[in-house]
Amino acid sequence: TFDLKFDIPKTAYTGSWDISFTPQIKGQQDVSSAYYNFQVEAVKQADFKVNLRPEQDAYFSGDTAQFLASAQYNFGSPLAGAKANWNLRRMRAWFEPKGFEGYTFTPYFLREDEYKEDGKLLLDSTGNLDDKGVLNFSARLPKVDFPVTVYAELGVQSPARQDLFARADVLVHPASFYLGAKLVTDRVELGDTVQADLLAVTPKGVRTSATVTADIRKEQWFSVRKAGLSGRLEWVSEKKVTNLPSQTLQVGTDGGRLSFKPTEAGNYFVTLTSKDSSGRTVLGGFNVMVYGKGQAYWQKTDDDLLVLKQDKNSYKPGKTARIAVESPYENALALVTVEREGILDAWITPVKGGADYVEVPVKPNYLPNVYVGVTLVRGRSADPVNDKGLDLGKPQGKVGYANLTVLPDSKKITPVIKTDKTRYQPGEEVTLKLTAKPHLKNTPAEVAVMVVDEGVLALTNYQTPDLFNQYYGSRPVSVFTMDNRVYVVGQRNFGEKGENRGGGGANYAASKLGGVDLRTNFAFTPYFNAVVTTDKKGRAEVKFKLPDNLTKFRIMAVALTADEFGSAEASIQVSKPVMVTPNLPRFARKGDKFSCGAVVYNYEDKKGELTVTARAEGAVTLSGPDTKTVTVPLGKAQEVAWACEAVDSGEARVAFSVKGRKAQDGVLSKFTVSPVEKKQTLSVYAATKGEQEELLDKPGNLNEAADNEITLSLASTALLNLKGSMVYLLTYPYDCLEQKMSKALPVIAGAQLVEDFKLGDTAQYKKQVQEILDLLPEYQYASGGLGYWKNTSLPDPYVTAYALKVNYLAKKAGYRVQTKALDKAVSWLETAFYAKTTRAYRYSSLETDTARAYAAYVLALYGRNVQSAFNTLYAKADSLPLPAQAYLLKAAQASGRSKTIKNALGQRLLNRIVFTPESAYFDVPQEMPWLHMDNTKGTALALDALLYAQYPFEQSFQTAHWLLTQLNAEGHWNNTNVNAAVFKALNTYYQAQESVTPDFEASVKLAGKTLLQNTFKGRSVDSKTASVPFDEVYGNKGEARLKFAKEGAGTLYYTLGQVYEPRRYDKPVDGGFTVSRAITTLDGKPVSEIVAGERYKITLTVKNATARNFVVVEDFIPAGFEIVNTSLATESAAQGAVLAGDNGDYYNGFERSEKYDDRLAAFADYLPAGTHTYSYLVSASVPGTFAYPCLWASQMYEPSVFGRNATETLIIK
Repeated sequence: TFDLKFDIPKTAYTGSWDISFTPQIKGQQDVSSAYYNFQVEAVKQADFKVNLRPEQDAYFSGDTAQFLASAQYNFGSPLAGAKANWNLRRMRAWFEPKGFEGYTFTPYFLREDEYKEDGKLLLDSTGNLDDKGVLNFSARLPKVDFPVTVYAELGVQSPARQDLFARADVLVHPASFYLGAKLVTDRVELGDTVQADLLAVTPKGVRTSATVTADIRKEQWFSVRKAGLSGRLEWVSEKKVTNLPSQTLQVGTDGGRLSFKPTEAGNYFVTLTSKDSSGRTVLGGFNVMVYGKGQAYWQKTDDDLLVLKQDKNSYKPGKTARIAVESPYENALALVTVEREGILDAWITPVKGGADYVEVPVKPNYLPNVYVGVTLVRGRSADPVNDKGLDLGKPQGKVGYANLTVLPDSKKITPVIKTDKTRYQPGEEVTLKLTAKPHLKNTPAEVAVMVVDEGVLALTNYQTPDLFNQYYGSRPVSVFTMDNRVYVVGQRNFGEKGENRGGGGANYAASKLGGVDLRTNFAFTPYFNAVVTTDKKGRAEVKFKLPDNLTKFRIMAVALTADEFGSAEASIQVSKPVMVTPNLPRFARKGDKFSCGAVVYNYEDKKGELTVTARAEGAVTLSGPDTKTVTVPLGKAQEVAWACEAVDSGEARVAFSVKGRKAQDGVLSKFTVSPVEKKQTLSVYAATKGEQEELLDKPGNLNEAADNEITLSLASTALLNLKGSMVYLLTYPYDCLEQKMSKALPVIAGAQLVEDFKLGDTAQYKKQVQEILDLLPEYQYASGGLGYWKNTSLPDPYVTAYALKVNYLAKKAGYRVQTKALDKAVSWLETAFYAKTTRAYRYSSLETDTARAYAAYVLALYGRNVQSAFNTLYAKADSLPLPAQAYLLKAAQASGRSKTIKNALGQRLLNRIVFTPESAYFDVPQEMPWLHMDNTKGTALALDALLYAQYPFEQSFQTAHWLLTQLNAEGHWNNTNVNAAVFKALNTYYQAQESVTPDFEASVKLAGKTLLQNTFKGRSVDSKTASVPFDEVYGNKGEARLKFAKEGAGTLYYTLGQVYEPRRYDKPVDGGFTVSRAITTLDGKPVSEIVAGERYKITLTVKNATARNFVVVEDFIPAGFEIVNTSLATESAAQGAVLAGDNGDYYNGFERSEKYDDRLAAFADYLPAGTHTYSYLVSASVPGTFAYPCLWASQMYEPSVFGRNATETLIIK
């Protein structure tokens, strides 16, 4: 065994995370990997547990069911008087009385339309728990003909306004008894009498008597072969039903027998009908195959699959499995194989007619399961060649598989966990005594011991690991069948075989408040030890200290030896006689005014007089008296609140303490106060060979109290401003594969540039790059192509080629790359533009040519033959878009084409250059959104291609200068892909050439006052920077004029920026998107006020007049809201269904979302022109008056295309 530990960053993306484990075994290349999935969510732990159970597990159709509900805090006390709501829904179920093996009670063929009632709402109601935290309610159950399950869901809200849910279910029997049927003999031949024993049995297994009517029918499929596409023979089938005479018979407590004699072979269905003493209908039945000469007329299909049916669900070693073969042939030969990770056994046996069977002796080495394959072959028959020349009598065959489960012998360890007590107080020591005895005597076991807060485990309904089922659960077949009959008898169509799944606060100014110690040490996993080894008697002992959580901790022990496994769990509760917990927002925004609440709990005495004290420090102030006295009845909880205001940005610290008669408690809570809106950066990037005056305008919506500043920088190189691009790339928050590769490319290709320009910690950057490269397989589709997103996107030629290029450069630079994944991706890229290849997006013709040229370049880097693709593109080089010409030039260089070809391509590029007074660029007029193409990227590609191919390019400096002028006001180019492309081009330029050696004096002056100056002598990537407060620059004016000047040889490159905090946005902006939001009830009705403790639905509306690619919508919520994550186990399934209905339409655009404390982000790869909506749920958790920041929509690759609404204010009562 092995173990590892890693930290989840505070800035981690939310949602599903994956971890893979691949053994590194010397001499082995194809080593299986293990995968584990877990969630990272911005969510509060569950503070209590909701329990729901029915008074009895089962009822009859139409009965009234009783449900018992309760809720307890994790520390063990009830939620007295808490609000509750509950609802009931129905779903199909299957049931058979125990002890009647071989009898059929609920035949499948009578239940084909039942699914239409699944999910139907039966009841929706509200109420309150009593003083003991208990609630009883009743519900009338539906009238049904077959067993159904009724699911009840209960939601409870705590005094801290946390809503948690629980579910339970009851089985509803259609009547007071079931009708069972069992054939007297397993095999019925034509001429025999069908005999079936009938029983009337109560759900508890007690026999009773009944009058039964039996309706009998025969079903046949008649099939005709017709010529389909490409001349392939296809089956057209029609079902014929023949009714036989009905029978009425008495079934006593000793049973009864039904008999009838078929006159034809085939499949017979028998429906049994009766009534119970309350008049409820009872249905039962069975079907029987009558064997005989001639076709049994199974429905013939075009998939060449053979249906196999086994006689049992599982088998013990030494028994025999009987598998029915639904053959469409009168006579055939069967190859029977027993497979699992190889061929275990094989033999040949004849199969006669349509209802024969094969027998498989179950051997011990078949544990835990095997796959029985039957390959059925029928030789040439007497059927003629028809008038269309189709050979109906040619040899045919079908293949079928059955998965046999083999019950393992006892390989289970049963660990025992004992604690020195069951209830503790925070900070106490816990002693665990473990016992884990393997079956083999005097053998120590290895035990992994984990102690985790139940409030976290409950969120995902985490179950203690069960290695027994991992190792002895069903295993995949891992055998591939090759069939050369396809070349003899024509096209075949076999389905997939088997399943490919295996089992598997110390810095606070004061640690006391009101003389009470404050709880500050909180940990959700106070103890983890992956290897605790028992002695020969299976015993071990561990000790650990509890943190300050008031909760229940689950103790999990997972034990193992070489081939025995087992697990166990226990729990301990941590509490105090008097307690206090904070009820605060998870964040705040500057200017918010809200309730700072503390929930106090009295489990000390009946008098219940508690003294509660509060104190706030940092970014929050607290109004009113510090200390309040409240009376809380014994066994109950009550919220005590103070008025708070977020007066500044930064960390807020709020402490509460409570004193009872003797007991006391205290707690410190921290959260962050942020600006209302995102900080804005406006910059000018320019150069001068003499002097230049710049005019600054003071922003109109400025938050004057914030740290707003003017930023200045001077440099002697054009490449100064790459740092903003680098920071942007490495901090961009939404990572698809392209964005990850774009993060890595500058570090890989421009390591020297990064080092010379001091763009960051090179060693740390390289570590990040290696982590990115290791993730490549997670974006790989089964075909080998790479997609933009993990697990959810089809492969894309452009992003596949891009990732391959980055990894090629990485390997040359000495990084570790995923060779197998790259080999698969290269092979896929070679076929990416075939007509039958499945791709994520539909390219335009221009995008297709450009992507083909890019693929040719990348494939040439990997040594593949690209002659055909290159020649095809070169033949139409004049009509190719500029990016395709640039890629084709690089392909020519990479594949060793002649100088004549390279010169011709280079000249074509230069023919498309556009000059300005001080710079030059390449025009890309065509829209190519799937390739993230614009003038900036096209210019970068042309510059890089010309320098890479060593083509004479006198305008390279002017082109590099133009690229620098395209930096936006935030210090980077428009998107990650363009940033990486420009960085790569400028790195190539930097290595190839730069102009005059600098030797000059530079300065920045404001009204004659020098703000910044520096001497530049020789080549240097050093820059001189300064920050000046707004007040010093603007004074009481609305504008300022700054003069940038230099004396000497060279060019002065400078930046002038304004970094400021906007107060609010009073008007919406439509820069390509029009956005709005609406707050409604869960069922979509308008609301006039927002009330704390209630839930609401927020619907975001995005309108775009033209189609947009790679869109992100960010909705920043007010601090009094909490986003409801309906994927959690503690959440409401019914409310989750509301969202599934609203957001379920894939064509509405948004495929993914991420939820954080302060915002929700939804993503769409493609958003067609029109109106689109996205909904999510929030809980109004804290009353107050809150800033409601803007809703933003923008293109990830063109942020200048955006829209937002105005800043609002939200009041929660």
